[in-house]
Amino acid sequence: MDNKVQTILLVEDEKLISLASMKLIKSFGYNVELASSGLEAIECIKCLPEIDLVLMDIDLGAGIDGTEAALEILKIRNLPIIFLTSHSEESYVSKVKGITRYGYIIKNSGENVLRTSIEMGLELFIAHKKLQQSEDYLSITFQSIGDAVVATDTQGLITRMNPKAEELTGWKYSEAKGLEFNKIFRIYNSITKRNVDNPLDKVLLTGEVVGLANHTVLISKSGREYQISDSAAPIRDSEGIVRGVIIVFSDVTEKYKQEEEIRKSEEKYRNLITNLTSGLVVHNPDTSITYANQTACDLLGLSLDQLQGKKAIHPEWAFINEDGSVMEEKDFPINKIFRDKAILKNYLVGFRKTNHGYPTWVLCNAFPVYDESSNLLEGIVTFHEVTERIQMEHSILASNKELDLMLEQKGILIKEIHHRVKNNLVLISSLLSLQADESTDEKLKVSLKDAESRVCGMINLYNQLFINENNSAVSVKIYLEDLLTNIKEIYSAFSDFDLKYEIEDIDVDTKVIINLGIIVNEVITNSIKYAFPKNQKGIIQIHLNKVGNDVRLVISDNGVGFSINQKEKGFGLRLIEMLVKQLKGESIFVWENGTNFTLQFRVK
Repeated sequence: MDNKVQTILLVEDEKLISLASMKLIKSFGYNVELASSGLEAIECIKCLPEIDLVLMDIDLGAGIDGTEAALEILKIRNLPIIFLTSHSEESYVSKVKGITRYGYIIKNSGENVLRTSIEMGLELFIAHKKLQQSEDYLSITFQSIGDAVVATDTQGLITRMNPKAEELTGWKYSEAKGLEFNKIFRIYNSITKRNVDNPLDKVLLTGEVVGLANHTVLISKSGREYQISDSAAPIRDSEGIVRGVIIVFSDVTEKYKQEEEIRKSEEKYRNLITNLTSGLVVHNPDTSITYANQTACDLLGLSLDQLQGKKAIHPEWAFINEDGSVMEEKDFPINKIFRDKAILKNYLVGFRKTNHGYPTWVLCNAFPVYDESSNLLEGIVTFHEVTERIQMEHSILASNKELDLMLEQKGILIKEIHHRVKNNLVLISSLLSLQADESTDEKLKVSLKDAESRVCGMINLYNQLFINENNSAVSVKIYLEDLLTNIKEIYSAFSDFDLKYEIEDIDVDTKVIINLGIIVNEVITNSIKYAFPKNQKGIIQIHLNKVGNDVRLVISDNGVGFSINQKEKGFGLRLIEMLVKQLKGESIFVWENGTNFTLQFRVK
């Protein structure tokens, strides 16, 4: 409770009376502020928010009197005002009745009368304030309720309506107040099309809460119709006597439509499930069957009556795995989804019936169903027969085994051919090497070495094809590193050079690797032959990497470089240009500060 000292504004034009009254009021335990005129009292109210009550003399001499001042004060703040006067005439009392009802004290009525009047005025003001707050809260609540609410008296006459009730009935409260409730609340049954008894009459008759049946339609003032739900209850006082009725109703038109759609949808899907070409079985959490459609009954060879209540599997059957072994009970579709708490998709199950020697194969899909609290409600298994498909797959599998055997034999034959081709290439390479060593013609010797280098590139390719099971793609890194090793061995007697390379491991098509190998061979052998005269020590660098979907090759040397026009190009440079076009790539030679060759082409 607030223990602050309350403040009284004493409005009195007689100075001596004002001081004496202030002393007396202070002795009651109050703070006192003084005003000698109506205008001064108004200014005090504006400037002093701590004032809790006004003691107002009616006759304030010149200027406005106490009643006029009181009216102005109440425009500024709602405060309890007690009139303090020496007049007891009826005219004076009537004058203040319309202003405030917090007290009228005749001066010199005594200390107790003054004290009690102030206390009662303050208490009465607090009580009025609380009552007003309560009424405001109830009014706001009533107006804010999402459902339509109408209150009537015991005669069925409307006393209150909230905005939602105005919307649904089509009647404004100002129009409906005092009218009979039946006039604004016309209802009928949407199925029978007959009028429905008004719930208000039943409440007044029985004194009990009454609800409307389903399918009730309200006809508004405009003729618009609403599906509604409704309840009506008696309003009782503290002694239990019925003082009126409150009717609460809500628009459930959309909900009604949704329920109708759901009902139609359920009927539609019930027919769909019944006529589904796949089998469907519903299990309880203990795996007992609660429902099976006709397709499931036909596939399983039992009627719905025979299936209902059975757990997981009929004893006459034996579920089998794809490999033909007996399926353990824990691996039955319904048991798997309950155990794993997960959806099962495309799960192959076979079963034998006693009158069939071959299994029936079905492909199952299953899932558990849970409520909002994750409690297991049921499990649903659907399945369709795939016996013909499985038999066909077994037939294809047998054919595939024969095909695999043929492919294996073909692979052996291809490897034998690769081996023989490689041996022939090695023989050619050896003959070229021997012929070059025996030759005294330097130009011929260089040409023979060039041919040997090109043949070695082919040998490296056949080596990779021989050891690689994927004959359509070859490792660039392995192939080029072997090729560079061979070039170093072949040309080391002709020139003093080092090969430095950095090659990313990329797989490319065999057609690409052949062209790439020849280009690398031609560029490097050109550098060996022309870049390092007079026994100059040379360095040739090779970089190959993948840039997006492209392969980028850079070959550079630190030789003397040379310039050459299109007409002077020899076989090697023309061969390079031709192979670059086959790769659908782009290349460039730069012959400054040595030779720099760049090639870029797209790979799949």
